[in-house]
Amino acid sequence: MIYAELILWVGAFILGTVLGSFSGALIHRLHFDKPGFWTGRSECPECKTTLKWWNLIPLFSYALQHGKCAYCHKKIPFTYFLLELIFGLVFLLFVQKFSSTTEVIPLLIAAWALLVLFFYDYLYLEVDLRIVIPAIVLAFSWVFFREQSPPFYLIAALIGGGFYGIQFAISRGKWVGAGDIYFGILLGLLLGWPLLLLCLFMAYIVGVLVAIYLMLFKNYGRKSALPMGAFLMPAGLVCLYNGDWWLNLYLTWSGLGQFYSF
Repeated sequence: MIYAELILWVGAFILGTVLGSFSGALIHRLHFDKPGFWTGRSECPECKTTLKWWNLIPLFSYALQHGKCAYCHKKIPFTYFLLELIFGLVFLLFVQKFSSTTEVIPLLIAAWALLVLFFYDYLYLEVDLRIVIPAIVLAFSWVFFREQSPPFYLIAALIGGGFYGIQFAISRGKWVGAGDIYFGILLGLLLGWPLLLLCLFMAYIVGVLVAIYLMLFKNYGRKSALPMGAFLMPAGLVCLYNGDWWLNLYLTWSGLGQFYSF
């Protein structure tokens, strides 16, 4: 039994790194509008050489090539290695925690979408509708097969989308971008209420701390843009993984647990 679980966990990590490698190429192709962004061949962004399969082994190729292209020897951004590693670790953690196949597969799909949206927003300060809209459609479909009733998630989606929609309308896009509205809808469908509120709370706390650090040490001004998805997506992953634990911890610590049971 132990060996079977170990094989499963190793397989989950390898699958995550493979999808991470694919996602790195996908993000690049989407941003630069490359044709065949789902099925196109990977190439070096510097010399445009089509990469062979041995140049694309997750984690190992980067390490063996010392972080450089095997053909033009230009430096490959460390982001690609980090992306593969994070995908692998997230998939490993979710497979370790959720043993049911019917439960873990939708969660892995959701985790993949959140990670892709995170890296895309982090790298390019953009939300690609070709990713977020299919993710919303899949999340909407999933709400009809979950333990809680559909309104539990649909109301949260309205709250999440409305929260950013109102800010976007009032500020005319100065406070948040239109893409954040899609983020709010997606997270509402995935998390339901009140985990959506916990996700927003986590994201804003981390966002404020990062903004303070950047203003103090990196010469960021008050009007400098910060990618909201870079804070919302990790918070969403945390809440998908063990949001109930964090929420109960907060309710216990704040004394609100006697009034609200989750």
